[in-house]
Amino acid sequence: MQRAEYKTKNKGHFGLRFDRYTHFTSPIRRYPDLLVHRMIISILNKDKINTESLEEVLEYCSQKERDAEFASKQVIQNLLCEYANNFRGKNFSGFVTGVKDFGLFVDIPDLFTSGLLHVNDLPDDFYRYNARNKTP
Repeated sequence: MQRAEYKTKNKGHFGLRFDRYTHFTSPIRRYPDLLVHRMIISILNKDKINTESLEEVLEYCSQKERDAEFASKQVIQNLLCEYANNFRGKNFSGFVTGVKDFGLFVDIPDLFTSGLLHVNDLPDDFYRYNARNKTP
């Protein structure tokens, strides 16, 4: 699903098939929600809205939301690595989910994680990568 972006032009909501759409929760939680409340008050008061400066603020909010999501994913990855480190040297079953010329992507359900098994970490043997089929 595509992440929402904050803009001054209302593009509606594709999934709901609405021509006009906004969402907001409590303004104490998210700055974009506070902006929506301020916009509604401005419209009700018939105040002029400075769309140029609003665009800058909305772009900033969109970027910060992406940054927060990235940071959250990084924290989860770091915690999973820390957890998995407790099992170094142990064998687990895994599923190959992707193949590249530099290694295999493997899901390990017992550790609730996935990762890259680099070709340098594969047992000594001969391996040939088929780029067309993306198979070893």
